[in-house]
Amino acid sequence: MGIFPPCCAEILEKLLETVCGKQHDVPRLNDSSNTSSIKIKGTVVLRKKNVLNFKDAGSSFLDQMYELFGKRVSLQLISAVHADLGKSHFDLIMQILELRKEILENLLVVLYVMCLSCTLRKPAILEWASTKTWISVEEAAFNITFDWDESIGLPGAFIIKNHHHNQFYLKTVTLEDVPGHGEVHFTYLPCNTPEPLQPYRNEELVNLRGTGSGMLKEWDRVYDYAVYNDLGHDRPVLGGSKDHPYPRRGRTGRPPTKKDSSLEIRLALLSLNIYVPRDERFNHVKFKDFLAYGATETGRVIIPQIASLLAKPFNEFNNFKHVLEFYKDQAPERSKEQFHKFPVRHVIKEDNSAWRTDEEFGREMLAGVNRVIIQGLQEFPPTSKLNPEVYGDQTSKITREQIEKYMDGLTVDDEINMVPAVKYLPHVMMRVLKAIAVNDSGYHQLVSHRLNTHAAIEPFIIATNRQLSVLHPIDKLLQPHFRDTMNINALAWQILINAGGILELTVFPSKGVAVPDPSKPHGLRLLIEDYPYAVDGLEIWSAIETWVDEYCSFYYSVDDMIKDDSELQSWWTEVRNMGHADLKEEPWWPQMQTRAELVHICTIIIWVASALHAAVNFGQYPYAGYLPNHPTTSRRFMPTPGTPEYAELESNHEVAYLKTITAQFQTLLGISLIEMLSMHSSDEINLGQRDTREWTFDRQPRHELERFRDKLVEIENRIMDRNNDNILKNREGPLFPVALSTSNPYNCTSIFILILGHES
Repeated sequence: MGIFPPCCAEILEKLLETVCGKQHDVPRLNDSSNTSSIKIKGTVVLRKKNVLNFKDAGSSFLDQMYELFGKRVSLQLISAVHADLGKSHFDLIMQILELRKEILENLLVVLYVMCLSCTLRKPAILEWASTKTWISVEEAAFNITFDWDESIGLPGAFIIKNHHHNQFYLKTVTLEDVPGHGEVHFTYLPCNTPEPLQPYRNEELVNLRGTGSGMLKEWDRVYDYAVYNDLGHDRPVLGGSKDHPYPRRGRTGRPPTKKDSSLEIRLALLSLNIYVPRDERFNHVKFKDFLAYGATETGRVIIPQIASLLAKPFNEFNNFKHVLEFYKDQAPERSKEQFHKFPVRHVIKEDNSAWRTDEEFGREMLAGVNRVIIQGLQEFPPTSKLNPEVYGDQTSKITREQIEKYMDGLTVDDEINMVPAVKYLPHVMMRVLKAIAVNDSGYHQLVSHRLNTHAAIEPFIIATNRQLSVLHPIDKLLQPHFRDTMNINALAWQILINAGGILELTVFPSKGVAVPDPSKPHGLRLLIEDYPYAVDGLEIWSAIETWVDEYCSFYYSVDDMIKDDSELQSWWTEVRNMGHADLKEEPWWPQMQTRAELVHICTIIIWVASALHAAVNFGQYPYAGYLPNHPTTSRRFMPTPGTPEYAELESNHEVAYLKTITAQFQTLLGISLIEMLSMHSSDEINLGQRDTREWTFDRQPRHELERFRDKLVEIENRIMDRNNDNILKNREGPLFPVALSTSNPYNCTSIFILILGHES
């Protein structure tokens, strides 16, 4: 490269001091005696791609061949102290030095080589074959040793390169002991990120945002937004309009249809290849559970339906006893031969007629499947906010006279003003009340469950990955509650909520009970004191809020740190303006200017993705798994006197009721869907837990999480005490109420196992 005059050597030394640190700290390229090389030991935990629980033999063989030819998996540490020689440094040198062009070119080559040796060391190679990882389907841990020079300072990041044929999931990389530093922390606010790491932090976020165009492939890790424009040609686009406002979903990049360029091409109905970012896809345990549940539920629908082809009347239940024949006997010894039948639900386990009482109907309105939408009646008759020109007159036709005769001398106005703590519905005909349950069932699935938890959370997942680095503390706080949600949601709109999907076949949808009161616990006074969801839920909410406040206070000591956090501000702006664009002008959006606002926002996100979803999801099969108790459709109007249908209702009310609600095939399909939605995944993680102890190396947040977990155990014990309190009548009934407890998984993981087989 040429010989440099002495002045160039002096300039070179000064430049190295500027770019790479003091010259005496830098090992000389030809003087091995001055190096201070040390060994840093670490552990790499990864999981190979596999076919369910079986070894992917073909890919494993190819990986071994790649190993033989030197194409291996390597890791390379990056200094958090000295930056790589980037373009900015070259530009700076060009401005400072006035040397002949050929000397400058030679100088820059040497300078680049020397600075690169300051920041990147020789890669460490994973010993793939020796650890027998190629025959494993579980997580595999590798011991790895890095060569490091003390002069380089603290390692702050690493570059991993996979030269194999096959993919793998990298779970953790742990440096056991860095001399002079001990535990290494990798949680930084943007303003505290070491300057050498900032380009890597920014580059990763740019890559995750993608280009905004093109069809996305299985291996892509791109998070972007789209409206729901692939539900079917005869279905409106959800999102992007005032008529159909809706949260955004993840973009797939599939091309538009030939018939309508505003609609996206759909995949085949049962296809599972819908795009979600690679990091959001199910692991092999979740995918195995999904397929197993789907196969089981398919058998429970198909086998009885084939047997009923010659039955008369076709696709109808003869009576309630006929419905019970589709459930297993309670004798354990017969469980294997009854594999095609549904498990008996608690609502009919002890008394198969208890669900028919008025008292149980009233209790389920407060403590049943859709207990989260109860509201106090403010006027009578209740009016609708729907446009009557589009939806017709939705004002209730029930008159005061029709109900006041059942109210023990009270008037409707008395009830509105008093709101008694415990009051059952009057004794009216059960068949009429179950017609109400039809509307409740549809609202529960499409609004309380699908919209208010699954769909509402997805834009937060997308924005978090696009705007918050994995080094950001808020990313570490929220990510556990996003697990598997995008994959579940994608399956939902592909199979469940699309035109002709399972929900459309089974559900045709044709209740604030608290006021502010600073003197009460949690600042609210419940108008219905025996309201299990509110009583238990407020304790869970308070525990989440305390944990989030302690966590955020560790990283944000003053409000100005919130305002100055560029990633946090970009995240919140994107959530509002892109993820929930149809509601971005609403006045209730927090401004993200104070720590209190950040705590409130994160508390809501965690609550929705955990406790709220658990409340609307896991009670479905216990209550609605016996569909006559919670029917999803009403096939005919209530009969009027003088008609054959009314005569049938008087003479055989069971047959009349079964002819009114969901038909046999749709009932079996609906029960299968509900059971899948209510199942727990074998890899689910509960609220207050993390899937790895290395989720953060900051000790105080780890201790705060332990206190949060202990608090949840205390709350669970109090919930169980209330459940056993005979005074609280809304916690009694044929079904032991589903409580918000730590034994119920609260995060989005288990939320959608049910959806998997059907939708999302």
